Amino acid sequence: MFAKRDLSGADPVSYERLRQQWQLTGKDLIPLWPLLIALAVALGVLLYLRVRRRGGLRGMRAKPITIFYSVLEKSGLNVADKKLLVRLAHQQELPGPLTLLLSQGTFNHHTAAYLESIDPDRRDKLNERINRVRRVVFGAAQQA
Repeated sequence: MFAKRDLSGADPVSYERLRQQWQLTGKDLIPLWPLLIALAVALGVLLYLRVRRRGGLRGMRAKPITIFYSVLEKSGLNVADKKLLVRLAHQQELPGPLTLLLSQGTFNHHTAAYLESIDPDRRDKLNERINRVRRVVFGAAQQA
């Protein structure tokens, strides 16, 4: 029934003949189902621990862009000004817009470089917006 022919042309080897040769009975064989269940349980536990560990770490880390929007949400800036800061950080090749909020010196340096890179027609209007953002974020008393 389970006979297979060897590719070299030898006689087929059957399961029955092997069983008789080794004198194996059904009770002598190691049952596979307990091993398969143990393997499935072990893999399930490992998968659960991996998912749990990854999910826990992801919840503990705050992304810089999330912190950036959270800080600016509390400051009361409108969406257009937030987008301006994101565009400014991208144009200046900063790691993220949160870098602009670290200090007023950093903010002034990068906004001045950004204003120099755009055409003079838009420069005055953007300078007013950037000054408004500076006042909101760093306060009116610290303005440069």
